[in-house]
Amino acid sequence: MTAVPGPGTDFRAVVQRAAKLRRRRDLHDLDYRRALRKVRAVVQREGYAQRSVADNLGISQPALSKALRSAEQVQEPREGFSGASPYEICERYHVEFIDREQLIDELLRWPYAKRGKTDGFDGLAIDPPGAWGDVTKALDDGLIDGETYDQILDTFDARFYEG
Repeated sequence: MTAVPGPGTDFRAVVQRAAKLRRRRDLHDLDYRRALRKVRAVVQREGYAQRSVADNLGISQPALSKALRSAEQVQEPREGFSGASPYEICERYHVEFIDREQLIDELLRWPYAKRGKTDGFDGLAIDPPGAWGDVTKALDDGLIDGETYDQILDTFDARFYEG
Protein backbone atom coordinates (compact mmCIF):
# COMPACT_ATOMS: atom_id res chain seq x y z
CA MET A 1 0.00 0.00 0.00
CA THR A 2 1.35 3.42 -0.99
CA ALA A 3 1.42 6.09 1.68
CA VAL A 4 -0.58 9.23 0.97
CA PRO A 5 1.46 12.41 1.48
CA GLY A 6 0.58 14.06 4.77
CA PRO A 7 -0.13 17.68 5.62
CA GLY A 8 3.50 18.91 5.68
CA THR A 9 4.39 17.34 2.34
CA ASP A 10 5.75 19.62 -0.36
CA PHE A 11 3.06 19.33 -3.03
CA ARG A 12 5.38 20.59 -5.76
CA ALA A 13 8.04 17.95 -4.97
CA VAL A 14 5.45 15.17 -5.05
CA VAL A 15 4.11 16.32 -8.42
CA GLN A 16 7.62 16.76 -9.87
CA ARG A 17 8.51 13.22 -8.82
CA ALA A 18 5.36 11.87 -10.47
CA ALA A 19 6.13 13.83 -13.66
CA LYS A 20 9.69 12.48 -13.72
CA LEU A 21 8.41 8.93 -13.29
CA ARG A 22 5.89 9.46 -16.12
CA ARG A 23 8.66 10.72 -18.41
CA ARG A 24 10.82 7.75 -17.41
CA ARG A 25 7.93 5.39 -18.24
CA ASP A 26 7.49 7.06 -21.63
CA LEU A 27 11.19 6.63 -22.41
CA HIS A 28 11.04 2.97 -21.37
CA ASP A 29 8.07 2.57 -23.73
CA LEU A 30 10.08 4.21 -26.52
CA ASP A 31 12.98 1.83 -25.86
CA TYR A 32 10.55 -1.11 -25.85
CA ARG A 33 9.15 -0.10 -29.24
CA ARG A 34 12.69 0.24 -30.59
CA ALA A 35 13.44 -3.26 -29.30
CA LEU A 36 10.31 -4.50 -31.07
CA ARG A 37 11.68 -3.17 -34.35
CA LYS A 38 14.68 -5.45 -33.83
CA VAL A 39 12.35 -8.32 -32.93
CA ARG A 40 10.45 -7.75 -36.17
CA ALA A 41 13.69 -7.91 -38.18
CA VAL A 42 14.66 -11.21 -36.53
CA VAL A 43 11.15 -12.62 -37.02
CA GLN A 44 11.23 -11.77 -40.71
CA ARG A 45 14.80 -12.96 -41.25
CA GLU A 46 14.50 -16.21 -39.28
CA GLY A 47 10.86 -16.96 -40.05
CA TYR A 48 9.55 -17.15 -36.48
CA ALA A 49 5.80 -17.15 -36.01
CA GLN A 50 4.35 -14.04 -34.36
CA ARG A 51 2.41 -16.32 -32.01
CA SER A 52 5.66 -17.77 -30.65
CA VAL A 53 7.20 -14.34 -30.19
CA ALA A 54 4.05 -13.06 -28.49
CA ASP A 55 4.09 -16.00 -26.09
CA ASN A 56 7.72 -15.25 -25.21
CA LEU A 57 6.84 -11.60 -24.57
CA GLY A 58 3.85 -12.59 -22.46
CA ILE A 59 1.32 -10.82 -24.68
CA SER A 60 -1.29 -11.91 -27.20
CA GLN A 61 -0.51 -12.19 -30.90
CA PRO A 62 -2.93 -9.32 -31.75
CA ALA A 63 -1.24 -7.15 -29.09
CA LEU A 64 2.16 -7.95 -30.62
CA SER A 65 0.89 -7.12 -34.10
CA LYS A 66 -0.42 -3.75 -32.86
CA ALA A 67 2.83 -3.04 -30.98
CA LEU A 68 4.89 -3.86 -34.07
CA ARG A 69 2.82 -1.40 -36.12
CA SER A 70 3.35 1.35 -33.54
CA ALA A 71 7.09 0.57 -33.46
CA GLU A 72 7.33 1.47 -37.15
CA GLN A 73 6.69 5.13 -36.26
CA VAL A 74 9.60 5.35 -33.80
CA GLN A 75 12.85 6.96 -34.85
CA GLU A 76 16.05 5.18 -33.91
CA PRO A 77 18.73 7.14 -32.03
CA ARG A 78 21.50 8.48 -34.23
CA GLU A 79 24.70 6.44 -34.22
CA GLY A 80 26.75 7.43 -31.18
CA PHE A 81 23.85 9.19 -29.43
CA SER A 82 21.44 8.14 -26.70
CA GLY A 83 18.41 9.66 -28.44
CA ALA A 84 16.85 10.45 -31.78
CA SER A 85 16.79 14.19 -31.06
CA PRO A 86 18.44 16.73 -28.78
CA TYR A 87 15.17 16.90 -26.82
CA GLU A 88 15.17 13.14 -26.22
CA ILE A 89 18.79 13.32 -25.07
CA CYS A 90 17.77 15.99 -22.56
CA GLU A 91 14.84 13.82 -21.41
CA ARG A 92 17.22 10.93 -20.80
CA TYR A 93 19.45 13.20 -18.73
CA HIS A 94 16.49 14.51 -16.74
CA VAL A 95 15.37 11.01 -15.70
CA GLU A 96 18.98 9.99 -14.95
CA PHE A 97 19.41 7.52 -17.81
CA ILE A 98 22.57 9.42 -18.80
CA ASP A 99 24.85 11.68 -16.77
CA ARG A 100 25.63 15.38 -17.29
CA GLU A 101 28.95 14.64 -18.98
CA GLN A 102 27.28 12.46 -21.60
CA LEU A 103 24.49 15.01 -22.06
CA ILE A 104 26.96 17.81 -22.77
CA ASP A 105 29.10 15.62 -25.02
CA GLU A 106 26.13 14.54 -27.12
CA LEU A 107 24.60 18.01 -27.37
CA LEU A 108 27.94 19.46 -28.46
CA ARG A 109 28.39 16.77 -31.14
CA TRP A 110 24.80 16.83 -32.42
CA PRO A 111 24.51 17.82 -36.12
CA TYR A 112 21.83 20.47 -35.60
CA ALA A 113 19.39 21.24 -38.39
CA LYS A 114 19.35 24.82 -39.64
CA ARG A 115 16.86 27.15 -38.02
CA GLY A 116 13.46 27.56 -39.57
CA LYS A 117 12.71 30.67 -41.62
CA THR A 118 9.90 33.14 -41.13
CA ASP A 119 7.23 33.78 -43.72
CA GLY A 120 8.41 37.40 -43.95
CA PHE A 121 5.33 38.82 -42.25
CA ASP A 122 6.13 38.04 -38.63
CA GLY A 123 9.04 36.78 -36.56
CA LEU A 124 7.61 33.31 -35.99
CA ALA A 125 10.00 30.66 -37.24
CA ILE A 126 9.30 26.97 -36.81
CA ASP A 127 12.48 24.98 -36.24
CA PRO A 128 12.70 21.60 -37.93
CA PRO A 129 13.25 18.52 -35.74
CA GLY A 130 16.82 18.26 -34.52
CA ALA A 131 17.43 22.03 -34.45
CA TRP A 132 18.78 24.06 -31.52
CA GLY A 133 15.16 24.80 -30.60
CA ASP A 134 14.99 21.29 -29.09
CA VAL A 135 17.60 22.31 -26.50
CA THR A 136 15.82 25.59 -25.77
CA LYS A 137 12.53 23.71 -25.32
CA ALA A 138 14.29 21.27 -22.95
CA LEU A 139 15.45 24.25 -20.89
CA ASP A 140 11.94 25.74 -20.89
CA ASP A 141 10.47 22.36 -19.87
CA GLY A 142 12.92 22.00 -16.97
CA LEU A 143 14.80 19.03 -18.41
CA ILE A 144 18.12 20.85 -18.17
CA ASP A 145 19.15 23.80 -16.01
CA GLY A 146 20.35 27.22 -17.11
CA GLU A 147 23.95 26.51 -16.15
CA THR A 148 24.07 23.45 -18.42
CA TYR A 149 22.38 25.35 -21.25
CA ASP A 150 24.85 28.24 -20.90
CA GLN A 151 27.84 25.88 -20.84
CA ILE A 152 26.74 24.26 -24.09
CA LEU A 153 25.93 27.60 -25.69
CA ASP A 154 29.24 29.14 -24.58
CA THR A 155 31.14 26.22 -26.09
CA PHE A 156 29.26 26.69 -29.37
CA ASP A 157 30.00 30.41 -29.31
CA ALA A 158 33.70 29.73 -28.71
CA ARG A 159 33.77 27.29 -31.64
CA PHE A 160 32.00 29.82 -33.86
CA TYR A 161 34.55 32.54 -33.10
CA GLU A 162 37.52 30.17 -33.42
CA GLY A 163 36.42 29.00 -36.87
